[in-house]
Amino acid sequence: MIDASGKLLATSQPSAADNTKHRIEWQSGFDLSKVTGKHVRFRFHLTNGQLCAFWVNVSANGESNGYLGGGGPDYAGIRDTDGSHQN
Repeated sequence: MIDASGKLLATSQPSAADNTKHRIEWQSGFDLSKVTGKHVRFRFHLTNGQLCAFWVNVSANGESNGYLGGGGPDYAGIRDTDGSHQN
């Protein structure tokens, strides 16, 4: 993560996953609340991978609060509001 001027703020732990919801852990226990309300940029470095989308969430559960189109069998409604589903 870098600030608006390009200064490095935090680096994530190396990570490998093949799913649509994967939690990123920060090195040195960085707390995202330190940059709340500030302009930051995320830089991704991939090896043999693709990044289709990402989101930053205030909750550790990972719910996107996004719409699911027609819903789904594991969801109570048409929005992801609890983050309990690993897609």
